[in-house]
Amino acid sequence: DIPFLIGKISTNLSADLVSNVENFLPYKTIMQTISQLWEDKEESNFDIDLQSIEEELEVDLDIDLDDEIASSEIDKKDDEDSIRIDQQIDFDMLELKDEPEPIKKEPDWLIGLSVDFMKSVKKVDKKLKAGKKIGLLEGIPFGVKDVYLLQGCNASASSDFLKNYKSPYTATAIQKLVDAGAIPLVKENCDSFGHGSSNENTVFGPVKNALNEKLVPGGSSGGSAVNVAKEYTVFSIGGDTGGSIRQPAGYNGVYGLKPTYGRISRDGLMAYASSTDCVGPISKSLEDIRILLNTMSGKDYHDQTSIDSDPISEDIFKEEFPADGLAIGYYNNFIENNNLDSKIKEDFLTLLDRLKQYDIKVQPLDFF
Repeated sequence: DIPFLIGKISTNLSADLVSNVENFLPYKTIMQTISQLWEDKEESNFDIDLQSIEEELEVDLDIDLDDEIASSEIDKKDDEDSIRIDQQIDFDMLELKDEPEPIKKEPDWLIGLSVDFMKSVKKVDKKLKAGKKIGLLEGIPFGVKDVYLLQGCNASASSDFLKNYKSPYTATAIQKLVDAGAIPLVKENCDSFGHGSSNENTVFGPVKNALNEKLVPGGSSGGSAVNVAKEYTVFSIGGDTGGSIRQPAGYNGVYGLKPTYGRISRDGLMAYASSTDCVGPISKSLEDIRILLNTMSGKDYHDQTSIDSDPISEDIFKEEFPADGLAIGYYNNFIENNNLDSKIKEDFLTLLDRLKQYDIKVQPLDFF
């Protein structure tokens, strides 16, 4: 089963409809238009009012509607048992239906929709219908923090300064995922240029915590963590300089990893601090983290600080915790701070006691 979780979009609605639109129209606008097309197709047997769609999007779609209808009629004759990725998506997750109470249609953690995703979906769909084997990540949708370049798409770093900047190429780490068949679906809200830890420092407005909207989601990869926690995509790619993946992952109840510096190329990542920036994955499972880490790792000609590394085996989850000789340090100054919440302090000290039970050396350090 391919966990494709974004919306019920039929490939009968050709990728041309999306690919002729400006690369990053607002997420709400493009998805509502596709949703309406779907409903019109179902109710009126492909009698689609193309002019009204073009007026809503304010673009010339340049689509041959007769060809679209003919293609759709052919698809209708497909074997009902054939596997179709596009039919495994649930539009209800996008909250696009009319509601009795006003709701915010556009999720605050998302910025834009990638226009090429339908082309990628159709390619995988054809392989499945032909009975061909697909790769481990093939057809899996993922989100991209808005500090990564994705060729032809906007890369604003959630700032007003770069709101019209378009990526001339794709970041190495993202390209490796694309080469493995994964589908970049959305760009994700973040603290502008990665400067922040609450995802409030953004031109697109603050992001709310996935578990409690009264709380911040953490940052700067807050949008990426919320996107995964709410299961809009299976995983996201964030960036971590001093906690920007790990902290929001923890705040939203998902897994986030900052790899060893240089293990994943920084090429195509807008720098915060080049000497400490790291590319890393966010997901709901450790197995996903392992797969994504292995896929993105490796030396890259475009990043001279990148290194070769051995892949992480799936057997790592079967091994006993490698406690022998392991030491972990923590800053005693922070634990003794009177402003620290008592429950957080209690939980942290309990964790230290658990680590000691595994014969791990726990060493207090002084930060100041």
